[in-house]
Amino acid sequence: LFRRGWPIESLRLAACMVEGTAVENHAVLVVSFEGKEYALDNRQRGICSINDLHSLGYTPVRIQREGGSKGWKEWLWQKQ
Repeated sequence: LFRRGWPIESLRLAACMVEGTAVENHAVLVVSFEGKEYALDNRQRGICSINDLHSLGYTPVRIQREGGSKGWKEWLWQKQ
């Protein structure tokens, strides 16, 4: 997405826990667009809202800090 012109500030990696046959770590790409956040997840067919991830049973763990930072912080979901 960055190579296609999306600003790096709007793209952040995020880590979450996913329950299936076992609990496992999973990463998604969180994209900020027009004041909302969406997730690109290779386990889903399309773009997910943060609410979709919550309803799928994902548990947030950490997310990259805003502004293209290499630092991470605790990921707290807010209903959108």
